[in-house]
Amino acid sequence: MSNRPLLIRATSELAARFWPKVRRAGLNECWEWQGKRSNKGYGVFWFNGRVLRANRVAVALACGSIADAFALHRCNNPSCCNPVHLYIGGPRANILQCVNDGRYVKHGCRGEDSGKAKLTEVDVQEIHRLYAAGETQRVIARKFCISKSQVGAIIRGEQWKHLTAMTNSSLFT
Repeated sequence: MSNRPLLIRATSELAARFWPKVRRAGLNECWEWQGKRSNKGYGVFWFNGRVLRANRVAVALACGSIADAFALHRCNNPSCCNPVHLYIGGPRANILQCVNDGRYVKHGCRGEDSGKAKLTEVDVQEIHRLYAAGETQRVIARKFCISKSQVGAIIRGEQWKHLTAMTNSSLFT
């Protein structure tokens, strides 16, 4: 799927194929996309040889068309197709919405500041301490609800690299 928004024009054929894949609810409720979803939860719709985001199709059907713009969610639910919950915005509005919703990950951020972190620096320090004390990676992984491979990457300094130098310091003794 391209990052560049494409022109989508409302047609009766598009509406006839699209709306049956949406679970409509009350006017102010989310209308959940029932078809395929992207790894980020957005509805994915195949039409006329193109893969389209379901939220953009919903806006096009409500407004007549959408081009070179994003269909943003007031409800912060990526699978929602309720036109009342959607509005048109540009790239700047899209980034601002991500920041305001806490979903923006600034490149170069690390650790807890990345926005995607499941662990805190204290957790990582505890992982190093437990491993140094002889605990297995499997037990550590279960304790912190992460994968065994992630524990290994932390211990080897492949993840949370900025804390690796501290491994030999007094913080872990």
